[in-house]
Amino acid sequence: MLLARLQVRETARTFVVPAFRHGVGARLGNAVELLGYDAAGEIDARDAVAGVAPGGVLDLVLHWQATGTPERNYTVFTHLIDAQERIWGQKDSPPQEGASPTGGWIAGQVISDRYRIPVQADTTPGDYRIEVGMYDPVNGVRLPAAGGGDRLLLGTVRVGK
Repeated sequence: MLLARLQVRETARTFVVPAFRHGVGARLGNAVELLGYDAAGEIDARDAVAGVAPGGVLDLVLHWQATGTPERNYTVFTHLIDAQERIWGQKDSPPQEGASPTGGWIAGQVISDRYRIPVQADTTPGDYRIEVGMYDPVNGVRLPAAGGGDRLLLGTVRVGK
């Protein structure tokens, strides 16, 4: 008789808010707040992230805090969009690549969540926005954002050569 081993790894919880460059302070649904974020690249005078090339990767870290326990295990979406809201870069994933499912979050817990967003090679140089949010992967329904809508618009990203 073969015995299968199941290896369970507990992720350490933290309740300490880290330092981050860009504050947001906006809620998604009833139990999640995006405290802020960090994005790779130098920040210019207009607070745009510079130095992301077409075909490159935008490195984004989202800093979440649970204000309760979310009802489901949500997936985070991260998009790089143009002025017409077309997507030029995208990475969807459960928080921390699945290591920190939202259904297990508890009030006060802080989750720093990294995304490496590939920018399409045919992206025209210019300014783009980052949009983020969460959705139920079973039915695709997004969590509502504070102030209306179903996404949070973050900073401007400068795509250049």
